[in-house]
Amino acid sequence: DYGLWKIVRYGLRVQPCEACADGLDWEVLVSEPQKTIVTDVQARWLAVDGDGNLYFTEEHKHTVSRLDIKALGDIFGGYMEAEKLQHVGFSQAKSITESGSDTDVIVDLFTATSTASTGADAQDKLVNGPAGLSVDGAGNVIWGNAESIAYGVSHAPGNSSRLPRPTILVHDTEAPSDVCYTASMVLFTSQEKSLFGICNGLRRVTLLSDAFKLPRSVVWDGDNTAYVADHGANRVFSVATGRCRPHIVKRLAVDFRGVYGLAVIKATETAEEAE
Repeated sequence: DYGLWKIVRYGLRVQPCEACADGLDWEVLVSEPQKTIVTDVQARWLAVDGDGNLYFTEEHKHTVSRLDIKALGDIFGGYMEAEKLQHVGFSQAKSITESGSDTDVIVDLFTATSTASTGADAQDKLVNGPAGLSVDGAGNVIWGNAESIAYGVSHAPGNSSRLPRPTILVHDTEAPSDVCYTASMVLFTSQEKSLFGICNGLRRVTLLSDAFKLPRSVVWDGDNTAYVADHGANRVFSVATGRCRPHIVKRLAVDFRGVYGLAVIKATETAEEAE
């Protein structure tokens, strides 16, 4: 919540819907009240990796940060207060872990002082007003900057106390609103009306569609579909992600006034929760 200067958590319950309109089979209910997870942050964009670690960006501080699942569990369980969490760099966080301490911290993975992995990117700002955030199953983190898309690895190899240096994936992009990993490409929405793709293996931007009004969040369902929140149209659209090519067709998924952020609950997760 950018206005509250907080990241908050809600418990959700998915259950079969007996009286839903338009043939919907499931409904999502709030099962636990709001709980503060992080304070004194202005984070617009969040992501969660396969292990349950939470990532977030802060535009005005130019940081990409992580809160590990252990810390989240301690806050949920009442063993740690969100107000007491401290920001530390990756090396310091690793030293804390190796010392046997159970101190919970927020790890600032990438900052405005992060240096690039290649000489060609050395003069670029690796974290510059980060907008949009996505994490893949291998722990690779990708974010949008004012005029570029960058990525880095969130876990150091072996016994190293430092993260591999981040990299600029593409330069001179339209200012992105959100970014998203898929199996075939990286997607990002622009501040204007377009959806772009960076095809796997190519550091080149492809205009997939300019038929949106004010696209914001973009998410992938883990299969062959991505969803785009078109804030200007008050609609969510779906697009196929099987092939990285121009002029893809958008299809209406749902009307929702003021839509901005999106998240996907997979069908298998829904079924397990319902059971």
